[in-house]
Amino acid sequence: VLRRYQLVIVSSSLEFGPLEVKTKIEAHLRAGGDVFITGKQLAALPDGLLGMSASACDTLIPAGRVAVGNDTVTEPPWRACLLHLPSESTPIATTGGRTVAARVELKGGGRLVAVASAHGVPASPVAPPSGHSWSENPYRADGSLASPYPMLRYVRRLVSDLLNSTVLFEAGAGLSTIQNRRADGSYVLSVANGGLNELPMQIRSRV
Repeated sequence: VLRRYQLVIVSSSLEFGPLEVKTKIEAHLRAGGDVFITGKQLAALPDGLLGMSASACDTLIPAGRVAVGNDTVTEPPWRACLLHLPSESTPIATTGGRTVAARVELKGGGRLVAVASAHGVPASPVAPPSGHSWSENPYRADGSLASPYPMLRYVRRLVSDLLNSTVLFEAGAGLSTIQNRRADGSYVLSVANGGLNELPMQIRSRV
């Protein structure tokens, strides 16, 4: 089932069968697939993945700047794991001299990206929108839905880069697509508009 997808994102708790999960994820990587995993989930896998592992996941990183790629982002306090990196890994995000994200690339094309953030979110809830509390639901159905635990900016950047690399077709701004390749090499493309307003559609191939 995993091989039907180019990218697998592991961010939920791995409470059952960690060895089986590890075996399947590494098989996906060696077959050319991509995997993104947060620190707490990497720490749950026996000996980690591809020689990369994590431990000590309760370290509180104070609010500050994280260098990711050629950019720098500012983060609220967050909890981090200690990443143990193999020699063939590449650090891709740092803060205070500490590596908080790394990548391992296989010759067959598989890519593993791991972040030190335990779950990819701040340690404490962020402030709710002005004049509201998180215990109420002040949001309109056609408005944005805020979250008390938004994804950390550096984590969002790395996830977005991976997701963008898997896009085969574009339909236009504001439209989402799902593509399925059939046995004869053709594609079935589903296009969805998640908003309430009409949007122009122009399909463009990135294959």
